[in-house]
Amino acid sequence: MVLVGFAWLLFTLFLFTLENHWFLFFNTTQSPDLLLLFLLLYAMDQGKRNGAVYGLGIGALLDVVTFSYFGWHMVSRTVIGYLVGKNRVNMFVDRLPTYLILTTLVTLLLQVARGLFLCIMLGRWLPLWPLTLQTLKTMGWNLVLAPVMWFLYHRLKKRVRSRLDYYYHL
Repeated sequence: MVLVGFAWLLFTLFLFTLENHWFLFFNTTQSPDLLLLFLLLYAMDQGKRNGAVYGLGIGALLDVVTFSYFGWHMVSRTVIGYLVGKNRVNMFVDRLPTYLILTTLVTLLLQVARGLFLCIMLGRWLPLWPLTLQTLKTMGWNLVLAPVMWFLYHRLKKRVRSRLDYYYHL
């Protein structure tokens, strides 16, 4: 089990590095939320407890590294991991179209919640047009890279599980 946890930790750090550094080479102010995409897949696969724990972990990582309101990422990612993991029985876990719909809805919900949170914390209404444009950009990036993340997750999961199989080493 330690190998599985270590593999997911390395993959998470790889995604974090990719999200925050590699996309800086492009002429854009947006990047996909790769950790959110991975959280959705992980929670759909592992359930509410593991989804919430993983959401808390990546939320803590994002809260420590980013300059935003401390605790926002931890709370939002934990709730998302818990709710997606809890409702995984109601979803088709192994279907890409369901994952794309879930990605769109969660991204939209997270962006609207973030906008409302910022309005409350700043004590004033923010301009609607830039928030809408940023939400659409984020949804676009996430939908473009969601199939790639789907493929990588299932390949990595298959590889890690085959290494843990008793007959693999014989």
